[in-house]
Amino acid sequence: MHPYTIRPLTGDDQTFLWEIVYHAIHVPPGASPPPPNIVNDPAVAKYVREWGRLGDYGVVVTHDPTTRPVGAAWMRLFPASDPGYGFIAEDIPEISIALLPGHRNRGIGTKLLARLADHAQTKYPALSLSVVSSNPAIRLYERLGFK
Repeated sequence: MHPYTIRPLTGDDQTFLWEIVYHAIHVPPGASPPPPNIVNDPAVAKYVREWGRLGDYGVVVTHDPTTRPVGAAWMRLFPASDPGYGFIAEDIPEISIALLPGHRNRGIGTKLLARLADHAQTKYPALSLSVVSSNPAIRLYERLGFK
């Protein structure tokens, strides 16, 4: 297995962010995945649209030696008038995370979320995310202290 590299998400990653947000959508066992154009649904697109606004921060993981992005974790603030799925308050960013199939269950998600938490710890009172109980990623979030 080749090593992975984590770096800050930049405006140049916009295309990949649109790709990876699709993989952030949990598909319960036995369910059909949504069509790829679901990323254009306003409830999903808000997590990516106009990336780089105040409060946006994220990290991308690349698979060396190709440096192709294979996953990302990012945080974004939402107003109360247009909340995300895990909205708590306007000063608490909501986290999104996804890895391409084939790169999951290798500890990469833990490293991505730890990097986000390190960035956020002096800037925000808390972090938020939304997860359904059937999503196996819930174990990762609970291990990192999310409730």
